[in-house]
Amino acid sequence: MLQQRAQYGQQKAKEYHEGSYPMSILGFHLGLDPIDTYLGLNRECGFPAKVSSCEQSDQDAAAAALKSAREDGILLDALAVYLLRRLEVMEAIEEEFGKIGVTQNTIDVSAKRTHDAETMGGYGEDGKKRSGHMSSQNGQIVLSEMSEDEINAKVKLVRSDLDWLKASCELIPAAAQVDPPNEIIRFRNEEGGRFFDDLFACDGSNRILISDDFHLRQWGSGLFKTRSAWIQALLFHLEETQQISTEKVVKVTIQLLDAGEESLSVNSHRLQIGAEMLANGELSEDEFQSLCGLIGQPGAGMGSHIKVALETIHGLWSTKSLIPVRQRVTSLLLRKLVRNQGENSRVVVDTIQTLARSREVKDYIECWRIGHFT
Repeated sequence: MLQQRAQYGQQKAKEYHEGSYPMSILGFHLGLDPIDTYLGLNRECGFPAKVSSCEQSDQDAAAAALKSAREDGILLDALAVYLLRRLEVMEAIEEEFGKIGVTQNTIDVSAKRTHDAETMGGYGEDGKKRSGHMSSQNGQIVLSEMSEDEINAKVKLVRSDLDWLKASCELIPAAAQVDPPNEIIRFRNEEGGRFFDDLFACDGSNRILISDDFHLRQWGSGLFKTRSAWIQALLFHLEETQQISTEKVVKVTIQLLDAGEESLSVNSHRLQIGAEMLANGELSEDEFQSLCGLIGQPGAGMGSHIKVALETIHGLWSTKSLIPVRQRVTSLLLRKLVRNQGENSRVVVDTIQTLARSREVKDYIECWRIGHFT
């Protein structure tokens, strides 16, 4: 039964990855809330959560929406609340946008997670509470256990989410300005349709929706012309308004990558700051490699990625504090840039080498090409 459930989950996750519907619908099929759906997509099914299109027009629209949100306010869906509280940026968000809006559905999701945590597990003969979970991974049955201390820590964390929602957020009615089509109302009233509440509430309140669910934002735009943004775009706005540092943006981007998000962005300034953090020991080698992996990712526009890599390399070789890591980072950038290019790899490296400003960089790339057969 566990194996059948795992196969069913894999099938539904693949349908989500290839489809165009919100993550909450996938969660409904699997009997999960949107948070556990997001967490399990990459961890258990190997599919990334779809966050953005990576198109410049979408990034520009998100940036414009966030500028207007300083007057209109923002609304977080349940997943955004979960992520942003753990990324520890709520204080900066409230400073920039004022009181955060949420719907009753988000509070209900948090309340159920709290109840599930409080009632999980049972007491053993030694009087200590434990919880066990069985799953099927790669055809093998896996048993994971939580100790009483781990259970208590989880209860404390999810209860703090619920307390924060009730004490710090503004409850926004799930009422659109104009009644949507009857099919949408019927869908919303059926089990699994409550995710529409966030779209209704944004339409009625004129708030900007913050969600890392790409297709939820698409549906909102198509049905209600909802203005929206995803978490990384929100971080960039907070960086621009100096509510958070670039170092914080770099660290949070790596956390989102570790959670399994795809189609995130990076620019030369953030890569250079990341290199400085690597040199200072604030980032590990694995963390920095994760950040550099945004260069040359599948579906990337190579023109813009070559430009970002080249600007980063120029910064590396003209900054004295980066001398200890500049060759290592340059090699990593080149490898990430061409990893999906196949026969075009030579052309990409040719372009970088031709446009490099200094003879020192050109000579290094020439040596690098010999060692990497390009």
